[in-house]
Amino acid sequence: MRVTVEIPDSLIKDLLKVTGERTKTRTICLAIKDYIRRKRKEKLLSLSGKIKFDLDWKEMEEIELKVMEKLQTLKSSCCISEEMVRKAAQAKRRNRAILALEKMQKKSVKSGLNRLTDSQIQSEIQAMRKSRRQ
Repeated sequence: MRVTVEIPDSLIKDLLKVTGERTKTRTICLAIKDYIRRKRKEKLLSLSGKIKFDLDWKEMEEIELKVMEKLQTLKSSCCISEEMVRKAAQAKRRNRAILALEKMQKKSVKSGLNRLTDSQIQSEIQAMRKSRRQ
């Protein structure tokens, strides 16, 4: 998209130096992407302490170990390769992570955390920063 904006020369020069880019377009795109990434990160950080994890990671790890033992047993008695065992374990971990994320999202919606305004998010960020300094 072509956009015309007025940006002070000194700002563009500083940005070019900091990024090491050669073109103004790439430099501005990098700056915008970085800004968006930082804002998204701040929003995530603002949820710190608001979402409770009731997952028992130790228990989940024990279950995964049992599954891996079963797969290893099958591997030795059947024609299952090490690669298949590794892929099965990966799929299990991915599935568990997705289920945990869905559970957190449902809790977030249920508690109303999905409706935070930008000003509420900013105040949460400030409160977190303040508590970290103390």
